[in-house]
Amino acid sequence: MKELADLKEYLVNKSEELKKKIYEYQKELHLLEEAMKKVDNLLSSHSFTPAKELYDIMKKPSTPSKSLDTPLEEISSDKSELIIFEDLILGKINVDEKKIEITISDELQMTGEEPPFKSFFIKKFMTELENEDKELLNINKIKKDEEISFFLEKNKDKLLEKIQISNYRNNIRKEKIIKAISWSLRTIFQKK
Repeated sequence: MKELADLKEYLVNKSEELKKKIYEYQKELHLLEEAMKKVDNLLSSHSFTPAKELYDIMKKPSTPSKSLDTPLEEISSDKSELIIFEDLILGKINVDEKKIEITISDELQMTGEEPPFKSFFIKKFMTELENEDKELLNINKIKKDEEISFFLEKNKDKLLEKIQISNYRNNIRKEKIIKAISWSLRTIFQKK
């Protein structure tokens, strides 16, 4: 009987220890959640676009509802803009009617493997645009030479210098691409 009483005492003590640990973990979790909310608020106050918002933008159709493509004369050509974060130029975007070219700032020292560049921009975002075009090609809505394509140019040190995206075809896609690459570069910079 004494052994059972000792076992019960041990189990009660262990149970109390675990309850204390759970309580401490819950307190710590609550503090972490509060800290994350504060960080999110600070980030959003500095014009940071959360990934969820960017993904929602990405999910919108890339083609205008009235027609498949915006006429080329409606696409602003020879447009140039900078990707700036915290007074630092992260890249320069040049747009003409056929392509978007992003020149990456030397400050970033990117290889092209960094998340979210590879995991989001290349593997998710650009792949989705390529898949849309494959579907359009299959139903003869576009020609083979109108499919979106991209090329990554690296320097001798294997650092990413330029991203060239050809055949974006309409303003909706152009704006989505600019938002996605801008968000990706800002996020990479914040992680450094």
